[in-house]
Amino acid sequence: MLDPGDQLVFDESKVPAEADQPYDSSEHFWRCEITGKTGRSDGVKWLHNGEEYSFSGLSQTILEQVSEHTGPVTGPDYWRHPGFDNKRLADLRTEMQSGELAFEEQTTD
Repeated sequence: MLDPGDQLVFDESKVPAEADQPYDSSEHFWRCEITGKTGRSDGVKWLHNGEEYSFSGLSQTILEQVSEHTGPVTGPDYWRHPGFDNKRLADLRTEMQSGELAFEEQTTD
């Protein structure tokens, strides 16, 4: 479902109301790219700074930079895939596991 080079967008609904950074899905601050690496801490590259993170690590970093957020987050809940109608990664995983979603359903962005 995720290929190296795929870009994902931070879920706007997860941006705190008091965020210091305005949300714009086209801005690199709110986007990441799949690296294709399978390690726990280098699966995505933040387009804002080029550094690699886990999904959860990047989600937490973004929230900490835009607000006074503390505490752990579950990364797949915070990212949407434009190639699959902007569905959250957590939802895509569930649909793939249940057989509701096939790879052919991917759209172009």
